[in-house]
Amino acid sequence: HQQVQMSAAHINDLMENWASHPNAANPPFANHADLYATIDATEIGHVPWESFNVSYNGEWNPGDETPWKNKELTVYFRDPREILQIQLANPNFEFEMDLAPKRVF
Repeated sequence: HQQVQMSAAHINDLMENWASHPNAANPPFANHADLYATIDATEIGHVPWESFNVSYNGEWNPGDETPWKNKELTVYFRDPREILQIQLANPNFEFEMDLAPKRVF
């Protein structure tokens, strides 16, 4: 298990590297757009997309030109509780989930 946030360019690089490996199967997605389209097309019980905006409101030091501190960013999400309820009610997931507790560091 690994968590990663990857830019569109890095997703494209990953798919190109995967496709170029002589012993690998075809990559699961053609590029980042294909991956995003697949995610958006996944039916999850009509849970709507929601969003909120965030921005840095801490102290600024003179000369600090950190780009993200000067931007308002939009976070998009679907309600995780609703998603989980749909997954738990879906018989396709019956033998696919490990319900044992785990600790993530």
